[in-house]
Amino acid sequence: MFVYRIEHPDSGKGPYTHQYDCAPYNRVRNALDYTQISNNHPGMWKDLKPVNGFCREEHYCAFESFTMLCAWFTRDALQVIHDAGFICNIYSVDEHSVSRGKYQVGLLKCNAALVDSIAIDDLLIMYA
Repeated sequence: MFVYRIEHPDSGKGPYTHQYDCAPYNRVRNALDYTQISNNHPGMWKDLKPVNGFCREEHYCAFESFTMLCAWFTRDALQVIHDAGFICNIYSVDEHSVSRGKYQVGLLKCNAALVDSIAIDDLLIMYA
């Protein structure tokens, strides 16, 4: 199966990772709606079902479809994410090694192969 993950090409980290200390990432953090994390945007430890010894530190958040990705991120948030240099990487992964949740999936990058990347501005077209 293919999964879609927003991450920075330099670090491989997603937009919710708090290990950035730079102006572009601060804009990303401010654009993300943290008030909805417990409702429409639950943390993966609340949303995902354990698979093969699920461990939060080893799994990375991703999405099974563009529909899921676009339901998670607003158009405005994606624009800020794009401006900060993030991209959407597409990984091929065995579906049995993915932890599925209602809003997202968790993948082990060590079990996934990067197959393609999509520019965020191409995703923004889906909102038109």
